[in-house]
Amino acid sequence: MEDGRRLSHVLDPRIGEPLQTGVASATVLHGSTIPADAFATAMHVLGERNGIAVAEREGLAVLLLLRDGQGCFREATSSRFLGR
Repeated sequence: MEDGRRLSHVLDPRIGEPLQTGVASATVLHGSTIPADAFATAMHVLGERNGIAVAEREGLAVLLLLRDGQGCFREATSSRFLGR
């Protein structure tokens, strides 16, 4: 927390500052841990809309937990995560 603002532990490589995408957690199911970790970090950086779009394009099973600004969370998932 800094000045009442929650700072992410992930930096946005485009600007070198903590992310402000609202993604609290990104889970990627993959057959190998290294790509899963890389894709999960990418999901944090990309945010909900772009992250889910990449997940759909790449056929990834992704679950994002998103802060709603009211102290609660909501989920966003790729179709593969739900087995659709």
